[in-house]
Amino acid sequence: MNQSIGRPTDSNKTIAILDTALKLFSSRGLEATSIESIAAESRVAKSTIYARFGNKINILEAVIKNFTMPIQQVWQEVSSENSIEERINSIGIALAVRVESREISRLEPVVMMAMIKYPKVADAFYYNGPGKVIEELTKFIDLAIRDGELTTIDETPSAAVMAEDLLGLWRGANSHVFKARSEGKDTVEKKELEVQIHRGTKLFLKLYGQ
Repeated sequence: MNQSIGRPTDSNKTIAILDTALKLFSSRGLEATSIESIAAESRVAKSTIYARFGNKINILEAVIKNFTMPIQQVWQEVSSENSIEERINSIGIALAVRVESREISRLEPVVMMAMIKYPKVADAFYYNGPGKVIEELTKFIDLAIRDGELTTIDETPSAAVMAEDLLGLWRGANSHVFKARSEGKDTVEKKELEVQIHRGTKLFLKLYGQ
């Protein structure tokens, strides 16, 4: 009979592979996870996985790109009709919520362990995660300066420096994440994140607001 019953359709195979890879990498570790085990649990043929990815490191890089994609989509959700403070808060809250997601919390320790042995994993994580956030936030701030919504101060820092300042002020939101995870919680109340993001934004605007 048809042995493919129960297997994902072609359009869903990549999703099945990446979801399964993240699950196994986070529970067993990268080195202890074989492509055979990913194939068995995802119900995708081993030959298909090798053809699409080649090896486990390429799978991990694809996992990183897939699960950091929501972070990159933050900028598309910002309404230009809102005030500069509302827009900055919107970006900060959206980033904090996505960074706190269960998928990212499972991915982080896998990446931290893998990057010791495989530097290209560190490059992939930075490019698709923190690097992309800084790049897009710098573009946002640069446009706000040109539109007269933000201003520079002494030493005329670049938009990139201002982006780093804003991220630094927002990072207090992560304290809620670390506290929640240490207590065995999977999620952090969005309200907790909003309070810290709003505070960081107000301090940023005291420095650079018009």
